[in-house]
Amino acid sequence: MNMVRIRHIMEMRRACKAPPLLPPKLRKEGSESTDRRGPKDVMDLTFRVNTLAPERYPSSSFYLHLYESQDSSEGPWNLITETDRLGTNDTAVLEDFLAIEFSFERLQWFKMEIAELSENGVKVFKASEIFSIAQICAGPIIFPMVDQSGYRVSEVEIWSQLRDRTQPIVMQLEAKNLSTKLVSSNSNVYIEVYRVDDDQKRMLYRSEVAKQTKLTWRPFTVQSDDLYGTDRMDSQIEIVCISEEDKEGVIGQALVSMEVAKAMEAIPIFNETYKQGRKPIGEVRICRYQQLRVCSFLDYIRGGTSLKFAIAIDFSIRDPQNLTHNDYQQYSNDIEFVVRCLGETLEPFNPNNSWLSYGFGAKIPPHYRDSNNFCLSLDVDATCQGVNGVLNAFGKSHQHVHPLPGAKFSQIIYHLAKQAQNNFNRAGEPPSYFVLFVITRGSIEDLKETVQAAIFASKAPISIVFIGNDMSTAFLEKALQQIPWQCSTFYMQNHVLPGKSSEEASGGLMAPSSSRRPSSAHGQGEEEELRMRTSSSGEQTRNRRHRLSNEMRSMTLDDSR
Repeated sequence: MNMVRIRHIMEMRRACKAPPLLPPKLRKEGSESTDRRGPKDVMDLTFRVNTLAPERYPSSSFYLHLYESQDSSEGPWNLITETDRLGTNDTAVLEDFLAIEFSFERLQWFKMEIAELSENGVKVFKASEIFSIAQICAGPIIFPMVDQSGYRVSEVEIWSQLRDRTQPIVMQLEAKNLSTKLVSSNSNVYIEVYRVDDDQKRMLYRSEVAKQTKLTWRPFTVQSDDLYGTDRMDSQIEIVCISEEDKEGVIGQALVSMEVAKAMEAIPIFNETYKQGRKPIGEVRICRYQQLRVCSFLDYIRGGTSLKFAIAIDFSIRDPQNLTHNDYQQYSNDIEFVVRCLGETLEPFNPNNSWLSYGFGAKIPPHYRDSNNFCLSLDVDATCQGVNGVLNAFGKSHQHVHPLPGAKFSQIIYHLAKQAQNNFNRAGEPPSYFVLFVITRGSIEDLKETVQAAIFASKAPISIVFIGNDMSTAFLEKALQQIPWQCSTFYMQNHVLPGKSSEEASGGLMAPSSSRRPSSAHGQGEEEELRMRTSSSGEQTRNRRHRLSNEMRSMTLDDSR
């Protein structure tokens, strides 16, 4: 829950004259609901080294070293891996040379270095090149390796492959015809599901209690790796039916393979104490088996989804009459710091190097009327080329506009949300996801309208990040962490698969899969594109139950003031 949501609740409670609301307790770490980073993307990198000038290698061999920097492209560098001796006459292909978890909020810098063994057995530096993981997310890229004399001695091609991720599976069980000799009519019954592997059992699920008269339990979710293992082979599960009554205890159990269980046929359950376990005392059945395909941020980026970045700068100040030159200069420095941090981090995802730049909270020339939505360059086109273009436009506006004592945020949010929605509804174009950064030093003057604008924006492919002008880099990284999750969540909720536009979107990301084993995240063919049945009343109820929280999906507020 972010600050805008809390303020909205407080305003509504004041209007209803409700008692003060205590702040919500923070959930413990590790809670599922607190992880809003989405599925993790682990990339396996393959390197192909092609020697262009073998004559420049006297030893006819070389070594490839790979370094990592935790700080910046300037280092310091730590050696993480190196190759054995490689020949210059052949093209060296290093499959899965490096595995790394992708991070959107900060650039992951690496340096590859080619070294040659000298006559006295010492490795001599030959050529090096610096790259970031974000550069190779979309596809293969070739880096030239230039020696100290400026000669191109080699080239290294790097491409990545996403590892298969575990996929959630929705299951639901029911029981019928339980023997009345073992279970009374008013008994409370629950089930436990175990995975059986080499005589070892691991609990996957324990249900809620249901009355004997209607033994259909709520759907539950289990991960495909937990159900099938990492090798995706068929597995066995044990379904145990238990009564809450101490004198009844375990009613019966059944050991069955998943191939048989997901066929949705009746599975007899037995009790060893009832007729020596030769006659079933009832039956259970998997009445629902559906696999969800969870797509990650990189799935959409590699499928052609582009990111469009926008910056909105708040010029308002609480007391414009007492604005000093130091205040003016300090705000300029703060804006430059934030914009350059954003530009450096997001540059690999902005190939056109274009930014939509806006201003609000000021009186603009020539008539100096109040405006809360104007182009930062004071022109008709809001597009600026690169970080320097944004800063030049800001400098021009900062010199000519007159700050207002307060700013209204809703207009700029509506403007970008409508633009994002129109782009999403446009047929025949690859999807674009918008990210709006609102840089502010003041307070929200139109709080109610801003909340309504945020609710409107939650239905569009856009994330909104509020940045305080004195925000630290750590707070900014925390805000950026949520953007990949918000992007993939929006497209999955709108049934848009990677590589498809909204017009080509399939029926969904979930479907019954009673006749085949769960596929991995990157399988082949039409079987991978699963369909969602949205007509289920249970799913509609859950959707209504979570509608309010989903409406605030696009809001990310980090208030460091």
